[in-house]
Amino acid sequence: MASGPGRRAGLAAGWPGTGAMARARRQTVMLLDTPAAGPPGFSTGAAPGPRLPGGLARLRDGALLRRLGNDPRWTVLAASPALRRTPCSPAGQGAALARLLRDIRPGPVLVVDPRIPGIDRRHIAEAFAALGRSDAVLGPTPGGGYWLIGLARARCPAPPALFRDVRWLSRHTLGDTLAGLQGHRVTFVSPLEEPARPCAVPEARAPRQPALRLVVT
Repeated sequence: MASGPGRRAGLAAGWPGTGAMARARRQTVMLLDTPAAGPPGFSTGAAPGPRLPGGLARLRDGALLRRLGNDPRWTVLAASPALRRTPCSPAGQGAALARLLRDIRPGPVLVVDPRIPGIDRRHIAEAFAALGRSDAVLGPTPGGGYWLIGLARARCPAPPALFRDVRWLSRHTLGDTLAGLQGHRVTFVSPLEEPARPCAVPEARAPRQPALRLVVT
């Protein structure tokens, strides 16, 4: 478990007390992909990964919704259309994720990247259990990104510096996000692998011609 020192901030204005927060509903939010022809979708991984055609992306997202949904322990929500329409520049992604965590109703929340394969209910249960003893949880990926971020949100919607100046889709994504959680208790949950990127097909090369030797007589 990673943790950092720091004074705990007071309750944000209008934010429920700890008793109400204990009774708040757990929520899991999926960041949905966008069709390959459109702008890039949001991702918290270290690399963009393969883009799926729109129909395949919807099938993948629907399968994850079915795997995680219909569980009395939490509610599963899809990222709103407004979030999906946000320009996916580095600053745009950070601002949109921070706004999502501010605007969603009070209570513990997890945000998952559906492009990461293998997410199931045991991972979500592990993350919510970790939030019972931490301010935030992160599910790392080996390349330096993460497949999940969660906040207990017991005293405020989100730390003000969270997602500020994050270098998305890079080996710095996880470290930069951790920097925005300084002074908060952070627990790491099970790591998951990011989807493999398709191998580049090498360009066809013309066959090598035998070297010519010029003989001057």
